[in-house]
Amino acid sequence: MNEGASPQFQPKLIGRDKVVQRLIDCATAASGPAVWLVRGEIGVGRSAVLGTLAERVRATGMPVHEVMCLPRDHQAAYLLAHRLVTALTPAARTATSPTGPVAKTSTLRPAARSHTGPRDPAEAVSIQLNRALRTHTRAVVLVDDAQFADPETLRLVRVIAPTLALSAVRLVLGVSPIGGVSSGEPAAHEAGEGAVWLLPGALAVDTVSVPPLTKEDVADLVTDRLRAVPDHDLVAELYRLSGGNPGAISAALGPAGEAAIGTLIGHAHLVPGAPSPVLQDDDRFVRALRDLGDTVWRVAKALSVLEPMGRRTPSILAAVTGLPADTVASALSRLVTAGLVVCPDSDGHERPGNWTFRIPLIAVALRARLGPYERRAVSAAAVSALWEPDDDRPATTEQERGDGAARRAYLADRIVDAGALIERRRALGELLGAAAQLSDTHTRAAANWLRAAADLTDDPTLRASLLARHAATAYRARDARVAAEAAGTVLRTHSGELDPAARQEITVVHLMALAAAGDIGALGAQHRPRPDDADGASAIAGVLALCLLGCWSQALELIAATGLDTRPDPVTRYFGKMYKDAAMMMGGDAAGLHTALRTAADPSLPPHMAFELTAQQCDYLLSMGSLRQANELLHARGIAASQLPAESVLLRQYLTGSWEEGLATARSLMVSSCATARPPVSVLAHSRASTMLLALGRPSRARTVLDIARAQPVSVSYLLDAEEAAIASFIGEPDLAEQSVRRGLDDARERGCVLGTEPLWAALAALESDRGRPERAGESMSELERITTAMPSDSTRLLYLRACLRAVRHHPELAAELPDQLACAREAVQLARASDQPFETARTLLAVATTTDPYAHPDGPHGPDGEALLREAYDLFGHLGALVWRYRTRTALREAALPVPGRRTATEENETLLATLVAEGLTNRQIARALSVSESSVASRLTRLFHRTGLRSRVELATIMLATNRR
Repeated sequence: MNEGASPQFQPKLIGRDKVVQRLIDCATAASGPAVWLVRGEIGVGRSAVLGTLAERVRATGMPVHEVMCLPRDHQAAYLLAHRLVTALTPAARTATSPTGPVAKTSTLRPAARSHTGPRDPAEAVSIQLNRALRTHTRAVVLVDDAQFADPETLRLVRVIAPTLALSAVRLVLGVSPIGGVSSGEPAAHEAGEGAVWLLPGALAVDTVSVPPLTKEDVADLVTDRLRAVPDHDLVAELYRLSGGNPGAISAALGPAGEAAIGTLIGHAHLVPGAPSPVLQDDDRFVRALRDLGDTVWRVAKALSVLEPMGRRTPSILAAVTGLPADTVASALSRLVTAGLVVCPDSDGHERPGNWTFRIPLIAVALRARLGPYERRAVSAAAVSALWEPDDDRPATTEQERGDGAARRAYLADRIVDAGALIERRRALGELLGAAAQLSDTHTRAAANWLRAAADLTDDPTLRASLLARHAATAYRARDARVAAEAAGTVLRTHSGELDPAARQEITVVHLMALAAAGDIGALGAQHRPRPDDADGASAIAGVLALCLLGCWSQALELIAATGLDTRPDPVTRYFGKMYKDAAMMMGGDAAGLHTALRTAADPSLPPHMAFELTAQQCDYLLSMGSLRQANELLHARGIAASQLPAESVLLRQYLTGSWEEGLATARSLMVSSCATARPPVSVLAHSRASTMLLALGRPSRARTVLDIARAQPVSVSYLLDAEEAAIASFIGEPDLAEQSVRRGLDDARERGCVLGTEPLWAALAALESDRGRPERAGESMSELERITTAMPSDSTRLLYLRACLRAVRHHPELAAELPDQLACAREAVQLARASDQPFETARTLLAVATTTDPYAHPDGPHGPDGEALLREAYDLFGHLGALVWRYRTRTALREAALPVPGRRTATEENETLLATLVAEGLTNRQIARALSVSESSVASRLTRLFHRTGLRSRVELATIMLATNRR
């Protein structure tokens, strides 16, 4: 099969089709302006537009000549005119390059003047150019970087433009606002576009501007560049940083943005807390700023910090740079002319506003290049200006005009940067106020403000309290390493300055942060209970560390030895009971959890602890698949599901069938946190994400999710093994599947864990049954029944009932040991429909319809209606987007000689599933096993798919699937 790329998969110009098409219409029109200026800021893709225009016009059969101007070309009079004559003269063009009319004539110099011709250079060039235009057939001449062109030629073009309109030649000039503005350039070039400013307004001259990209265009560009689908936050941040400039987007996606962008399972994400990309020294935008001269560079760096200061910006710039006011004004003017900065009165009217960089990524690059003293001095000047009374003057900045939160956050950031250059007492008050007001909306920044506030106080008790708040806030912001380091510092150096309750809380934060950072070694080594532990802090630390390490039985022993769950102090008792219920639950005893659910929360507990207790109880209900009980608990405690930790939200999204949102949550978790963060739900998050991906026909990505979890020191890795086995079974590797199942059961047994082993026992029963070992299958079913009885939930009961139906169908001799088949079927259908879990319901209905004999007893006391069950399952799988299960249900319908709803839709879904499996990198043999068809059938289906779509390879198919998934 040919692996070459077809023309439709060549790199495409994104977001510029309208501009290119307008230029094609103008360039090929029989009438209209003969000269077109294509204007666009640096990095906007002006040259790419001209290149695409050349390709498309040339494809129509019309000749296209490309000319390029270079820096300093303006110093050679009539240089561009001679290049145009050369491009339009066949003899000169052939002598210049063997490639003929396509050649770029960027290095030609004016030919020697004839002694018999006119002595005036302008007259000579004009005659030559007019002769070339009159004798040439229809053609388009493209001139890129025309801002470097010599003014003499441009004056000539202005004069002959009306005559040129009568010829068959069209002249298109690409212009950037940055060109002749370098230090020391002639005054004629101070306008920013060189002498091209001579052309606008002339007869037969018109202008087309290349606009910034839209958000949709940015998403397409990221997809094309990273070969991954970007999430909403990444697109929004790139759009904000770039202002829609494709050059800035490309720079942010390159080496500058490696730390800020994470790519996994086919999606690209913004890494929470990662610094914004910083442009490198050789970047086009940095070079352009440097070319404007040292004075402009100096002003621009200070402006990158002072953008929100409004009309006061010029005076503050003058103060911090030590430059005269008129010099600052001139520098700002040059930045505006170059298209790099937008001024408050850019529309020609005096109005409130800010001097801001057109592309915020440039401001980020400049701030990164500020030295420590420069940053402190500029920030101190900004703080002083914001503290300055201004009641007698109208508000000017956006912050001053009402956006108090943004103003306060900006002020707090500047206080942090200013350090000791401002009044300490007032700075401390501002930081504490900002942290209190904005901790929910600016959580990560609030952590930095609290850390800076701690440095400003001399009170040791307040400092300890602020450092503890800093650690807790950093943990809430998912900055686990910072939180762990800060909490460890507090415990080592400020423990005596905290009261017992605060000490307990910071200990918990420390341990949770270590787990979230994946630092299992430190987690296991740092905390051991002390014999003289009066307030229970070290006992709490020891129990929590054991739970986070997955040592549940040891945690129970320590709770019993220390009496942690019976202490008189309500906070200590709260921790003891919560961890005892968790450890019992993991060991297969749900009695403590259900007792706690029936018991009202201790009213003496602080509100945040009562919330944490409810969240943990909800975690374990969701881990068992008890969606109804979890919803009832949240309703009774007055907590919205969205308030739960992200791992819990994901488990709930999986159960409720909100798979698109669930996968987005899963990707965010995998980018920003470890699977060690909150066992067992942090591991189950990976497991559930794998389940969803496999159901969508993504086995390779499903396995990648499991590999991401296994790359960390996961304490309950057996929770991943059932999904590992499901993937192996899907692609036809039963030996690997059995190996995964047995490994998981051995690991769980070694740890004394029972929660989450139900899928492993069910998978083992199925594998033993498939290999003709009914006795071993029966033993696995007995273990599954025991767990289901000890830890009852909708999901575990449905899993057991499905396993019973399957076992009896494959081995009727097991009927005597297992519940009656029709009784199982009736109970399963009733329980599934009441569970409010679409995936569990659909799987159960499919199992009942295919493992019992409902067709002989349509919808009566003897059994359910098989056709109705299959159609209901088919619809549920369709709502979930579960292509694999939908395919299996279609197969079951056909095997039962029942019509498949929507034949055309079914065909499209079959093709989509086939293409998805190909894009996942599966071989024909693996696809055949997954779809239960022959390899020859897969080959013929692929041949038909390639023929119908015009695709020529699996690579092209994977490319088109990526583009389709983005939409």
